[in-house]
Amino acid sequence: MSSTLTVRERLTLLKWASSLPGHITPSLPRGAEWVKSEFGKDVPEADIRTVLDRADTMDDFHAYNDGEIAPLIRPGFGKDFWDMPDDDAAFPSAVQEWKAATLTWAEIAILWFVEKITNKPDWHVKVFNEEIVAKWKHEVMAVDWRAVGLKYAYFDEHLFKFALAELREKAKLYEATGLIPVFDASSVVIKSDNAITPEVKEELRKGVAALENVPENEKDWHPGSDGKVLDLVHPSLWPLVFGKSRIVSDKRILLQDTLAACGTGDVIAAPKNAEDSSEGLWSAKFQWLPCDIDIEEGKPKIMSYINNLHPQHHAGLYTTIEKVLEKSLPMWDLIYRWHEDYETLRIPCGSARRKCLVNCASYCCPPNRPLDPDEDERDENDIDDAVYDSDEEPSREVERRDKIWYSATHPVEKPPVPEYKPMELQPKDVNLTSGFFNHADRIQVIVKLANIHLTPEKPTYDGGSWHIEGQLNEHIAATALYYYDNENITDSHLAFRTVADKEELMGELNYEQSDHYSIDRTFAINSRADTNQHLGSVLTREDRLLAFPNVYQHCVAPFELVDKTKAGHRKILALFLVDPRIPIIGTANVPPQQMGWWKEGATPGDRLGSLPPEVTEMVFDNMDFPIGIEEAKRIRADLMKERTTIAEVGMRTMTNGEWNFSVQIVTPQLQLITVVVVRLEDRAASCFPASKRNTSPGLNSPSHQDISTPEKWLAHKVHEASNTPNANSVDDLNPSLINLRTIVQNDPSLTALANQMFTQAAALRPRDPTEQPAIQTFRQFLQVVNVIMRSGPQFFDRPGNEDAMGFVAAPINAMLNWPMGTAAGYEFFRRREVNEAMGCVLDAWGRFLASRASRGCLRGWVSASGQAVMAERANGAMGEGEEGGRLRFQELFVCPDVEDMETLGFESWDAFFVRRFREGVRPVEFPDDEDEGDEKLSGASGGRSSNTSSIGVDDNTSVIVNACESAPLQVVSNIALRADVTLKGQPYSLVDMLNGNPLAPQFVGGTVYQAYLSAFSYHRWHAPVSGRIVEVEMIPGTYFSVNRYQGLAVAGGDEDDDSDADPQAPCAESEDRDDGDCVCGYDGGV
Repeated sequence: MSSTLTVRERLTLLKWASSLPGHITPSLPRGAEWVKSEFGKDVPEADIRTVLDRADTMDDFHAYNDGEIAPLIRPGFGKDFWDMPDDDAAFPSAVQEWKAATLTWAEIAILWFVEKITNKPDWHVKVFNEEIVAKWKHEVMAVDWRAVGLKYAYFDEHLFKFALAELREKAKLYEATGLIPVFDASSVVIKSDNAITPEVKEELRKGVAALENVPENEKDWHPGSDGKVLDLVHPSLWPLVFGKSRIVSDKRILLQDTLAACGTGDVIAAPKNAEDSSEGLWSAKFQWLPCDIDIEEGKPKIMSYINNLHPQHHAGLYTTIEKVLEKSLPMWDLIYRWHEDYETLRIPCGSARRKCLVNCASYCCPPNRPLDPDEDERDENDIDDAVYDSDEEPSREVERRDKIWYSATHPVEKPPVPEYKPMELQPKDVNLTSGFFNHADRIQVIVKLANIHLTPEKPTYDGGSWHIEGQLNEHIAATALYYYDNENITDSHLAFRTVADKEELMGELNYEQSDHYSIDRTFAINSRADTNQHLGSVLTREDRLLAFPNVYQHCVAPFELVDKTKAGHRKILALFLVDPRIPIIGTANVPPQQMGWWKEGATPGDRLGSLPPEVTEMVFDNMDFPIGIEEAKRIRADLMKERTTIAEVGMRTMTNGEWNFSVQIVTPQLQLITVVVVRLEDRAASCFPASKRNTSPGLNSPSHQDISTPEKWLAHKVHEASNTPNANSVDDLNPSLINLRTIVQNDPSLTALANQMFTQAAALRPRDPTEQPAIQTFRQFLQVVNVIMRSGPQFFDRPGNEDAMGFVAAPINAMLNWPMGTAAGYEFFRRREVNEAMGCVLDAWGRFLASRASRGCLRGWVSASGQAVMAERANGAMGEGEEGGRLRFQELFVCPDVEDMETLGFESWDAFFVRRFREGVRPVEFPDDEDEGDEKLSGASGGRSSNTSSIGVDDNTSVIVNACESAPLQVVSNIALRADVTLKGQPYSLVDMLNGNPLAPQFVGGTVYQAYLSAFSYHRWHAPVSGRIVEVEMIPGTYFSVNRYQGLAVAGGDEDDDSDADPQAPCAESEDRDDGDCVCGYDGGV
């Protein structure tokens, strides 16, 4: 009597254990008893335990829901095609939740060195030879890092010692397992040059030859490859087509029954409630078809046909592919477990800054350089910080000298290299023959065979694009590539990159505000660009089996013929692992769709086999299923077009996140903290003209807004969006909005909230002049925002103007003011992923506003009435002291070209927005001696020097200079650590304002000064005090968050109540530029 359970029996046991009443996993004795009665086998309890440990009574993602053991349930059949398991056991998605640790240049250099050394013959022996090691050390110390594409990488004694220890440990791992982990950080790439034996390699070559040796007109050159890529087996031909393909739901189609199953089954319906595929990263039209693979005693067995590989004509190739799969399983298993069990960070780094070697008297900067005797005195107004931040050689000699001096006297501090610690991964942890994917019984794999052919006429391959494999439908977790035949081509590489964890780095890194120079030379990132981090590239030589996770984006590097007079090629077997946690529709339930296969099955007495040949051909020619080659190619073209769009959306999703190192400032040396509630580079905010505000004595306090004007403005914008060509096209939306839409559509709960908030808001406002809700759906909201992002903020000086609005600099708020005050909107905008995506939207609009394309909106602002309003506001802030007179706009502000009546010479909205005051317009005033010791606000005192506020503390008077054209709002004295200070209706404690910073207790007993900034006022931000920045902390904040204490759905407001939403309250937590509150905790002693 056999004591071993088959795959089918193990899955049947798993179904029984997961389906028991009461959701209770059975005990081992009970399981053994059931196995005995069901299969007549005495099975060791240890074997039963491996099955029962995987029983999940609350889950419905099971391999046993295969149509044979239990009814067929797969995403897209029996459950929504975007459904995901409730737990975190599924492999992460590169375009959804995946974020990798940000690596330093030091660690990237180690990764590069390890990859290079492990390509050398017998490296695992040579690494213990001190003479050879000394040679390697000499070579790596002389590497031109720029030449190898690692611009700021470096190597020193400490790094070499660390890398050598790692190499020696990996040599032992390689000897025990044959596997070499490289680019091992948050995930891992694994390579092996001896996993596949020469015998198996030769089998594969012979098996593939039958696919290659076909008439020229039957060769399938991949579309768009310029006749260089030959598809032998490709999953894009005859894929699953929803609404056309057939599915067998009451049994499995085993390999030996493949041809007999042709034409059987029912047409699979298109997924219900599925948006057009361009709306996200899923496809409601197509899916690649994996084959089922059972794992029996550690060996894979292909159980259903490989799509586009005939199971009879190429039966031997099936056996060969199983042998390659067997060697891929240990690699995939490690990759699958890596991010949970073996994540590695070699060089932790908590700061990125320069080290001052000369003790600068004030803030360290290049112009601190002592001038040489032959140099003229500096013109402080002529200093361009951008020149010093740039990598380009300065054009002026003084700046060139400054940079040389600054680099020598203020080097970027290198992160310390810790002592090497043994790797978490040890040989015993590698499952070489069993236990793969938590003892999975069955997996699914998508197979591809392709050749790249070069000729003297076409001698180069230009490389591929950055991508991940498949779409979310296919749930591809990892890839294995076997390079089995390279002929007459140069070395080729496969490059990798991944999305770095922006929040983790920016939340923990100690750095100077906007010090991109130090950040870029410490971490292998571009701090002014997206958050992708390049890891390096792996050599893809013949005989190499290479496996990598689908959270690593990859790109094939260019290569060419060695001998340009002869042809050359590279041949690859590609295997894509479907996440074992999420089985999908595969060839075990989809009958073959190839017309040619079905024709072969039409034997005498079988379906059409009894008809004359000519009649049979007529029948075949007039059938719409199975699918002929020409139609299959048309379907492939549609699939490729859709996948191109989906891939572009996916790549934009992964690359839309950008670093933002403009942050809050902590200055403990002055015992003063400045927490900027706004994020200075973002443009959207809740700002309203003073004419729209209720004011209290002495305060310009924001309050309720007249809503009649925004209603008309918003109706106009809705009409403009609806009449915009291609308004519904994914290609027409700004990529940041595509990112937001994708995030919402990939999360059913967010989708529901996004639509509900507009439904709930319909009972409130805004409504257009016909009394219809102006914004009715989330889709419409995106369309209107898309229109707004193509122009700058408009100037409106007449509240009664039909098209005017009270939202001077933040038109996006005109739509959010009502829906975000609903219960659904409150929950929607509290979600972290929504806030991050909204940040990307505002950043994208900000980039437009900083470009010349934004100049068109300046006409109204620089018009006579626009200049008058802004001059009025500026003059009002200065008062009318003894200097007398009112200054005109052009007398107040520096205008590049006063003759240009369209823009006054400003190159962008941004340049206009942060224009400079003319010299002498805003001198700093120090309070009179008789005021000393009295706590007062002097923000609007007489004279043109009232740009200060003085606060007396312990009989010493200190001054806070207005950071911009703000007006005093309130002062709270003797602040306690946890007492609340109200900011726009929301309570904040000192701990809250400093984001839990340990320095908070130092400010107990100090004074909090709050100011308000109008949208029409001066917005060029300056530090409110002098001092030296010694600590910087990023406080992400929340975009467009509803006021938790005064929002309509929170503070007792009925959603049907006709009262106005408080338009200012929601932005108390925003990071948006125009809403200019600054909170300063002050403790004297300056």
